[in-house]
Amino acid sequence: IHGKIRENPPKFIEDLDEIPFPARHLLSMELYDRKIEYLDVEPADVMNVVRGCPFDCNFCETKKIWGYTCRTFSPHRIVEEIKHLIDNYGSKGVYFIGDNFTVYKKRTLKFCELLKKNKIHIEWACDTRVDLVSRELLYEMKEAGCKTIWFGIESGSPNILKDINRGFTVEQAINAVKLCKKVGIRTACSFMIGMPGETIDDMMASFKLAKKLDPDWCQFNIYVACPGSKMYEEVLQKGLYDRRDDFLLYVKTENFNYESLLKIHKMFMDGLGRTPKRLLRALMRKLLKTLKPVKP
Repeated sequence: IHGKIRENPPKFIEDLDEIPFPARHLLSMELYDRKIEYLDVEPADVMNVVRGCPFDCNFCETKKIWGYTCRTFSPHRIVEEIKHLIDNYGSKGVYFIGDNFTVYKKRTLKFCELLKKNKIHIEWACDTRVDLVSRELLYEMKEAGCKTIWFGIESGSPNILKDINRGFTVEQAINAVKLCKKVGIRTACSFMIGMPGETIDDMMASFKLAKKLDPDWCQFNIYVACPGSKMYEEVLQKGLYDRRDDFLLYVKTENFNYESLLKIHKMFMDGLGRTPKRLLRALMRKLLKTLKPVKP
């Protein structure tokens, strides 16, 4: 307009079901290995089924991206896309990416019901919070093909959980993982180190919790401040970063620089990987993927 390019703000999509399936036909699918670590079958694909989050964690930039609402595709829409993946791409597994797959319990139960009603036999994994699962829900998810749930626990320190406004307790994390094990759903858990105000005692609390939970997969990440999050502004104001690029701040804490955090991260990951149970489970997963039924 008048020699200038003007950009309209993005249109807010209230009903996600209006969005067509991703244009996977434009990709050369044979170029991708289509393997997902948390599933035992292949080929496997990913689906995004939720935009936004009703929670307000200080480290997260989700609200900046998706707004202050949480929208999901309907259970029927999700099932239709799964059918599309099976019929057109031979999919045998799906990883549902998104902050909280089980944020709406009734919708999750309806999704599980539709999978069973339509006799869709597919393995799937999802991400959610430890305070958004129950024995009843997990049982139905297991019956509908859920293989693995990823929990972002972030810290084993009650003080840090409060500081980052995580909204759940250590006890809830322990209970969620315990329930998953009882119904037969595998678990993956992630933690962060290097958050503002975090001490070595806080970090050790996270490591001890990870050992206690003994999930099938576990990882520690060094906290990186993302624009749009409340903690990003705190890190900027306090100068709690070693270096920055155009997007991210590579943090330090009041007690540790980034190089120290790298060493702690390696120590924690090495310590987790050496437990006999974890090594045995990893070996069994590899064997199950390698072994093929003998033809009569």
